Amino acid sequence: MKNKVIKHPFLLPVIISLALYALFAYFIYSRIPVLVQEKYTSTAIETQRHIRTLITEKQEALLLVALAAGNEQNIKQALLYNTPEELELDSLAVLLRDHSKLDNAWFQIIKPNGDSFYRSWTDRKGDSLLEARLDIVQMISEPKVMTSISTGKYNLTFKVMIPVYDRGEFIAIFEIISNFNSITEKLRKQGIESVVLVDSSYRKQLSKAVTERFVDDYYVANENVKRKYLNFIIANNVKRFIQPAQYNLLFEQQNLFVSFFELPDIYGQPMGHFIFFKPLDGIDLSEIYEVKYRLLLYLAFFIGAIIFSLRFLANKRLAQHINEVNHQLEDKVFAKTKEFQEQSQFLQSIIDGVSDSVIVIDSDYNVILMNKQAKNFYPDGWQNELGKVKCYKLSHGVDSPCMNSDYECPHNQVFNSGEVSHVTHNHIDKKGYPQFIELTAT
Repeated sequence: MKNKVIKHPFLLPVIISLALYALFAYFIYSRIPVLVQEKYTSTAIETQRHIRTLITEKQEALLLVALAAGNEQNIKQALLYNTPEELELDSLAVLLRDHSKLDNAWFQIIKPNGDSFYRSWTDRKGDSLLEARLDIVQMISEPKVMTSISTGKYNLTFKVMIPVYDRGEFIAIFEIISNFNSITEKLRKQGIESVVLVDSSYRKQLSKAVTERFVDDYYVANENVKRKYLNFIIANNVKRFIQPAQYNLLFEQQNLFVSFFELPDIYGQPMGHFIFFKPLDGIDLSEIYEVKYRLLLYLAFFIGAIIFSLRFLANKRLAQHINEVNHQLEDKVFAKTKEFQEQSQFLQSIIDGVSDSVIVIDSDYNVILMNKQAKNFYPDGWQNELGKVKCYKLSHGVDSPCMNSDYECPHNQVFNSGEVSHVTHNHIDKKGYPQFIELTAT
């Protein structure tokens, strides 16, 4: 049975883990553009929500002003005594401009017959509004609070109308009018530039447009617009901004993020188009990249943990394998040792049965085995541990091999020639008597 030790047992798991890391990293990086686009889309949607909130807030603020101002006693007196010249609502407009966010507000009072009684922005009065204003016709037929956004002769404006009563009698309509300048100014303070365009279908209706600024047939409704953004729209085709195919447009070279909001009329048709410009670097994408780095970091830790675990398991398995091999080797060594001991004991018993002295010597002159006769012949020499005593020390008491011609060494002859050697040695015992010994070496 052959045992194979696997080299680098954790290399394959490491390669697999790194491949998984590369795969997941590629997936994360491929998701970044999608997440960035989702961020841009959410920014555009958030801007749309924000403009809706600002429009609602302004309508509510105008309604509060109308309810407060329209029920003033001096207005009722002016209506009862037909003295519009005594009204000074233009001072209220100045007061609102200086002490509130309603910096553009105009007031109008309309009689129940549809004639204009008072206008804060002109001395003109007495003309009928019934043909030009269907909302006034509706208000006269059913007096109630009305808020709307509409396009008239002058501009795209907010309109809030409330009925004025005196002793239960409907005596007038009080109207407050305002434009979108305050809203676009709020957006500007938040880092968003706005261009408000009235749809081209209202081109003829805007016979007395305030600014007389048009992009093709689209009227520019906000007076505080920056010219460079108008030029940008013109240079890139106004239709691209009026009918966008998606929530936003990116102009990376100009560092511009453009989003949109469409204001419908009462019939659900487009009346106003809001185009918002914001610097691209003003949109915070750091969270996306932080998430990317965190995911990559967590993934690296996860892959590292996998590699560590696999390496630990591989090392544990390798250690178990080595232990098994060691145990097998130990068993073999034990078996071989036992076999050697048995063979040695068997050999010893064999040579002990020989009547002549038998000594086993290795190539380095070490005495590794002696029978009983040899031990009796050299009672003092074999006391040292076998394998450490030299044959020349044992037989002649010298410290080097027998090189004397008088004592030819059979050891060298046998190892050099491989043939049996017969020699006779003259030994001197302890008492000084010579002893002739015949040696046979093989």
